[in-house]
Amino acid sequence: MIHNEFDYFTIFNSISDMIAIHDSETGEILEVNQRMIDVFGYSREEFIGKQLPASELLEPPYTQKEAFEFIKKAVNDKPQSFEWLTRKKDDSYFWAEVNLKKIELNEKKFVLAVVKDISDRKKSEKALMESEERFRVITETAQDAIFCKDLDVKYTFMNPAAERLLGPSASKIIGKTPSELFSQKDVEIIKEVDDKVFAGEIVDEIKNLNIKGVEHILHTIQVPLKDKSGNIYGISGIVRDITKIRQYELQLQRAQKMEALGTLAGGIAHDFNNILMVILGNITLMLLNTDPEHFNYEKLKSIATYVQSASDLTKQLLGIARKGKYEVKLTNINEVIDRTSIMFGRTKKDIKINKKLEKKLKQVEVDQSQIEQVILNIYINAWQAMPKGGSIDIQTENVFFDRDLAKLYDIKEGEYIKISITDTGEGMEEETLRKLFDPFFTTKIIERGTGLGLTSAYGIIKNHNGIINVDSQLGKGSTFMVYLPVSDKEIYSEPTLSSKLIKGNETVLIVDDEDMILDILQQMLEYLNYTVFIALSGSEAIDIYKQNKDKIDLVILDMIMPEMGGLETFNRLKSLNPKVKVLLATGYSSEGQAEEILKGGCKGFIQKPFDINFLSEKLREILEE
Repeated sequence: MIHNEFDYFTIFNSISDMIAIHDSETGEILEVNQRMIDVFGYSREEFIGKQLPASELLEPPYTQKEAFEFIKKAVNDKPQSFEWLTRKKDDSYFWAEVNLKKIELNEKKFVLAVVKDISDRKKSEKALMESEERFRVITETAQDAIFCKDLDVKYTFMNPAAERLLGPSASKIIGKTPSELFSQKDVEIIKEVDDKVFAGEIVDEIKNLNIKGVEHILHTIQVPLKDKSGNIYGISGIVRDITKIRQYELQLQRAQKMEALGTLAGGIAHDFNNILMVILGNITLMLLNTDPEHFNYEKLKSIATYVQSASDLTKQLLGIARKGKYEVKLTNINEVIDRTSIMFGRTKKDIKINKKLEKKLKQVEVDQSQIEQVILNIYINAWQAMPKGGSIDIQTENVFFDRDLAKLYDIKEGEYIKISITDTGEGMEEETLRKLFDPFFTTKIIERGTGLGLTSAYGIIKNHNGIINVDSQLGKGSTFMVYLPVSDKEIYSEPTLSSKLIKGNETVLIVDDEDMILDILQQMLEYLNYTVFIALSGSEAIDIYKQNKDKIDLVILDMIMPEMGGLETFNRLKSLNPKVKVLLATGYSSEGQAEEILKGGCKGFIQKPFDINFLSEKLREILEE
């Protein structure tokens, strides 16, 4: 038992909290315990007779007047509890929690002040607040959806990205279960994942989910939420919508596939054109020596016509190979759309065509016939998707691709024109969309096409440094989108020739690595009265030209040759004679390396296969320049 005042004072000084006893009327400190002295650094004599917290113990914005108000309230049976920043004798600071309460001793009123150092708690609170603020900033600015669910699978948290993905505001989502937000099919998929997570698994998966009627491809990572004891009380998940990424991956795969196919198609087209060159050359020579009344004359002309048709097929192959622009010129796409719409509308009267064309549409540099082919192929695809008739909406507009968007599509940043062609047809499922531009892929019976139309369209647009894409849903029609880069430069184009047979008497060097091409060209030139040198390679051509450059008036040069190609051969010829006249003859088009040779001073370009009439006038055009 406590028997005397000394015992009470011993207990008073041993308490771990700081304690002060105040006069209820003046607020003066009457007594403090040892803990108060130790923490503040003042002696007992420095405390006694002062108010607590005294002015020297306060840190602005607190004042002594405010401190005394707390004491008066405590005297009136209103215990006070508050926090403030307090200064010690050495001018250091700490956060204090002050509790004031009225006490009565010997019928006299006093105020008991119990002060606790809560600096550590304040640091923890600050750290927690900073942590919460960081979490808030991260979740609110995150582009990925973040959510939490409780044991009843009700959503307890949604960040703004999740709200954007799901549609309704957070207030409408919080408290709801997946069954209230998704289809029954999707709910079953979600439940399967939830069960795994509640069992303690971390689930990382990619799945398809229908949101607001649109199929999304989602990458989700879901983890169980656990308390300190390890008990699971909910689920936290991060969701990334990778629908567009998958589309870009599909485009990349398609581009890689087309690049491989293009290399093959380009080689086939080149070799095929060389074969056609020999056939057409021989046919035209035979026609020159055949009487028009002869039984075989018309048959020979028919063969020549079919050779030209075969040549047109190689244009499609070169389009796939991205080597196929033949006559590039500045074009207003609206005019091309008008022409193709009229052409298509005349044959398909059950299809209504609606046009919304930008009046100030910018010009592009394109091969008009190939772009017409692309548009007509899309029309035909739409028509096949609307067996009972329907409508096609066509829109043009000017758009801009910024650096990030251009990088995704592997094109240059800048201005483009956009052509949108929308049908009201059957639409396509995802599997069809993935294969749509693949060669020979078709969902139609074989009588309605070979499956090369959209493949060719894809190659042509890529060849024009553009993009072709499609958006479609089963039962909701399809929209094809074509983007072509805007141009303001003048384009080189071949002059139109009248194809008259004109003979000469100059000397020509033919350079080609194919014996059959050398043979037929030599025959054609000798028929036209030219003296001919032949070379099977670039190096051989250089040797012949060195020895005969004063005799040779013109060089017919192939572009694709082993070891020394057309460009290097041309440059070597120019070093021997800066004024050398060169006619470039190739199974490819006037692009790429050929375009570089043309810009370097080559006098002309001729596309294989060509007949003797066309060759004769082309030679005279260059020689008489």
